[in-house]
Amino acid sequence: MVTGLVLLVPAAVALLWSYVLPSVSTLVESFRRGRFPGGPSEPAGGDNYTQVIERGFLGDLGHALLLALVPLLLALLVAPLLAFAAERAGRVPRLVTRALLALPLAAYAPLAIGLARTIDRFEADRDAWTQAPTLTAVRTGALLVAGLVVAVGATAFLAALRRRPGGGRSVPAALAVGGVLGLTVVAVAVQSWSLQWPVLGGGRDERTGPMVRIVRESLARLEFGVGAAGSVLLLALLAVLGVLAVGLLLVTRTRIAFTGCATVRRTGRPPSGTRSRSVRWPWGWWPSSAYSGTCWCRGCGRSPPTRRRCPPVSPPAGSRSTPGFRR
Repeated sequence: MVTGLVLLVPAAVALLWSYVLPSVSTLVESFRRGRFPGGPSEPAGGDNYTQVIERGFLGDLGHALLLALVPLLLALLVAPLLAFAAERAGRVPRLVTRALLALPLAAYAPLAIGLARTIDRFEADRDAWTQAPTLTAVRTGALLVAGLVVAVGATAFLAALRRRPGGGRSVPAALAVGGVLGLTVVAVAVQSWSLQWPVLGGGRDERTGPMVRIVRESLARLEFGVGAAGSVLLLALLAVLGVLAVGLLLVTRTRIAFTGCATVRRTGRPPSGTRSRSVRWPWGWWPSSAYSGTCWCRGCGRSPPTRRRCPPVSPPAGSRSTPGFRR
């Protein structure tokens, strides 16, 4: 108990320093009017929020939600269809699908860094964004995002569609996964700078995203109070999405569990759909099962061989046995 609380201290400090204090300072700054954060300022009341709304914050949210349409289609249609096909195809195709889905996850970060360096070479004006190299980089980035969404979504749906030891239904779990994925896609779309800037931030018109406008208000116009007000409104929207996701998990009573040794030790048998085999040991025959790289032993729940004896059992009539072990 004490050790666990001590180990939580660094995480609590990191949470306080990285999220709580910046959020509180942003909220305080949104009610002030000044040229620099922490510098001389005067109370602004709700004027900063009024300016944010008048400058088109709601329209920016609409443009960001339009960016989320294609990722939503991939997460809620393509990913579940791929997971369902892999689940129905059998064990080998399912394992191959899982291995292939890991490739977009592993390649996303290095390729995204390379694309960011490529896009950074061009000036952010209307003419530069019509050049072929920039358009190619933006399209490649869109393909990276599509691959990431499909990989994450299909992996989550594969876990939801997996057969359960108790024979539970997988449809409610799949619906919960779909709801959480949809909320996640929307949350990422409205707050991601890397998604909004290449598509909505290159031009000089009024069509932009909420993150692009917040950065412009804060760093280009040095209106930090207005930028902080936009950040608070965006944070409130993200908080609502987070509460909806948690509420969905609670209402559907979704549990995230790893089946294997825990199931064996609780029920005394391997999960359904797994193969069991008997392994011969020098002191007799012990039923065991190779599941997730671990073996289970009926009665004591430990991987053989072990010096801990299982509860004594009565040997069959006419057979010789070693006390404490089944022969």
